[in-house]
Amino acid sequence: MTEASEQPALPAHVVALLESSQASPWTELHTDLSEAQSSWQQALAEMPPQLATALQDGDWSALDLASHAVNWLRLASSALANVCVSQEAALGAENFLPGNPDLGRVAQEQERWSEELRMAASTVAKLPERGPVIASGIGALTARQVVVITIAHLSEHATQLRSMREVEERS
Repeated sequence: MTEASEQPALPAHVVALLESSQASPWTELHTDLSEAQSSWQQALAEMPPQLATALQDGDWSALDLASHAVNWLRLASSALANVCVSQEAALGAENFLPGNPDLGRVAQEQERWSEELRMAASTVAKLPERGPVIASGIGALTARQVVVITIAHLSEHATQLRSMREVEERS
């Protein structure tokens, strides 16, 4: 029987991602993060506002997906910033940006939180490695792992936004 405090088993691809992150130098992570943020920002900018709620990927609209991805930037940047000033941090569990954002607000928040994340990642990279000190729904994470998850998250959601547009253009 599983104890209540144990985390659920993670999919193999997530375990591999988390394990590989520890071998990634910070310079490589900064480059990959910048590329993922640029790709995400471009996918978001290409989304016509009039289609933001019409295009669907399962239960989520393009706006939901955008709000979710930008909210992750907010949560990750806050967690990394907290690691810079304390011995531990936590990733919040909110799925979307607070309030009822439209695509314009999501784009503004994206710019803000992308920059916050870059600054926090640059600062935490200068600190001694602390090990897994960021609490999350999948267990304790290191700062590197949060950055790697962010890169994967943004890349996946940029691809989803582009796919939604391609489906619409073929219709």
